[in-house]
Amino acid sequence: MFEAVPLPQDADSTRSEAEYIGRRLQAEDVKSIDLVTSNYHTRRAAWLWRKINPQLWVNVVPSSDPYFSPETWFKTRTGQKTFVLELSKTIASHLGD
Repeated sequence: MFEAVPLPQDADSTRSEAEYIGRRLQAEDVKSIDLVTSNYHTRRAAWLWRKINPQLWVNVVPSSDPYFSPETWFKTRTGQKTFVLELSKTIASHLGD
């Protein structure tokens, strides 16, 4: 059984979370994680975590979001906004370094 360990921090982005938490995990010699994130956020989160923490095996687990459905996102304003925001963040992430 694993013990939950709070990691207080002031991260304001997926990148800064991956950097901070990745350093903590490496210090604890953690080799793999299950990264649970919103269903629309899995691709970018996985890419950033794996890029920033190449020593870590990252298994991404999508979590459903009540405001975003991969099958019908284009039918709602909230889904459309979520898609466009995530797309812009994905582009910015790839341009970031």
